[in-house]
Amino acid sequence: MARVRSFVVRFKRRRFELVAAIAVPLVVGLWGIAIVARLDAAAPRSCVTASGLDEAATAGPCLGPMRAWWGLMTAEGDKFMAAMALLPFIVGLLAAGPIVARECEERTAQTAWWLYPSRRRWLIAELGMLLAVVPGVTLAAVAASPLAELRVAAGLPGASDVGLNGPLVLVRTFAGLGIGLLAGALVRRVLPGILFAALVSWALVFGVGWARDQWVATLPPVVLAEGERGEVTAWEWRSPDGEALSDAEAMGLVPEAVARLDAGQPQAVHSMEWLAGRGFRLVAVGVPEGTLYGWALYEGVLFGLAGFVAFGVSFAIVERIRPR
Repeated sequence: MARVRSFVVRFKRRRFELVAAIAVPLVVGLWGIAIVARLDAAAPRSCVTASGLDEAATAGPCLGPMRAWWGLMTAEGDKFMAAMALLPFIVGLLAAGPIVARECEERTAQTAWWLYPSRRRWLIAELGMLLAVVPGVTLAAVAASPLAELRVAAGLPGASDVGLNGPLVLVRTFAGLGIGLLAGALVRRVLPGILFAALVSWALVFGVGWARDQWVATLPPVVLAEGERGEVTAWEWRSPDGEALSDAEAMGLVPEAVARLDAGQPQAVHSMEWLAGRGFRLVAVGVPEGTLYGWALYEGVLFGLAGFVAFGVSFAIVERIRPR
């Protein structure tokens, strides 16, 4: 009974933030399920797959349904994926941000810590309440997976949705919880701590995005087949015998009389037509989408490491706080 009473007291002190942290992912997850159901009702999967393979294949009986499908995807599907990018950190700020900050702000930390054998034990007990957010976040992560699959089937770049569905959402949430806890322990006031945690979360996401760009830059670029999805890093010309030419080299082969016609046309339409008429091909060079999915492992490591560091530093700070 003593443990139950202790849990009730802790919950009452943070009920607003905890209820919000539990409810928000549940609502987002149900929203994702509803979007997938409406997309399936708008157009059969065969039309969606045909759209991703060949836009002309959606003509005929698929034309009307796919228009409705794309309208729904643009209106709600894109917004849902954007919400999934914010969700882990919103949950982290709401659920973990006030744990230390409220005790320090209301000057009840000394009393709360006195009731436990150690501050570490107190913090572990408080963190146990964060398990309540796991079901909602899991529902949202599971709901996002079929939507991400539909986006890939329709021809949208799936690598850009890495981290926005499946297990990586839980890893991001772990990082968000750690950042929220650390910010609260550092600032020791609830609202400023949440704002500081939001800034740190943005910096972490930006840093991981920068790391991804550096990783992509290390990958050997290949010529992407026509219609192949991937991240384009450059455009090159190929001569009829397969020789690679830069744009400047290819344009240097165009007769001056043809090049003059390009005046005022930044896309060099006439020069490009002249090259294409003589067997030259403009090809995309970059990283295939299948290779880009390899970033998921690195992203999981980076966010997981950030979470572990944030929790570890938070424990160290709590041990050294001098309550007023």
